[in-house]
Amino acid sequence: MTREEDFTNVAPADEPFARERDPEYATDTVWENPTQADVVLDLHVGTTPVYGSAEQKARITASWGPQEFKGIRRFVVKAKSKARIPSEFDQGIQQTRCLEAQCAFQPTICRNPRHRMAVIGGLGPQLINRRKIQLRQVVSALVVEPAPLAAPPTPGQVPTSDAGTAALARAAARRSTR
Repeated sequence: MTREEDFTNVAPADEPFARERDPEYATDTVWENPTQADVVLDLHVGTTPVYGSAEQKARITASWGPQEFKGIRRFVVKAKSKARIPSEFDQGIQQTRCLEAQCAFQPTICRNPRHRMAVIGGLGPQLINRRKIQLRQVVSALVVEPAPLAAPPTPGQVPTSDAGTAALARAAARRSTR
């Protein structure tokens, strides 16, 4: 595999009840599944305590899926394909040990992509870690075709056609106001 391979067209892993993330600060890791079967990763994230009256709790938890009540997020990487998963779950998917001499002091925290690694644990040891990417790289690679408008858009107004491009437009607006 060449280092110049473009991962911007890799789709996110199937995740029921996915939450919106800010593309400015989010990073994803591209995982490849070389096996003939889908890999299902049930990653423990813990439950969020909700305080207040029963009415307030019901209002907050109304949008939660069953996995949020259990404290587990599920990702599915299809057979013979690549998928993006948020980088915060890398240690749950694969725990690695660096085999290089300069990392002998703390071999489990090395993240140098040029070092040789041995997988020592995790829920997806059969997956191949291809590369960590900034989500803003994926956003900048998308081409959004503007919808026909009666008047030209004002600065900060982006024509949107679905929820995904609406989230990207909100993130772009937040960046422009900083």
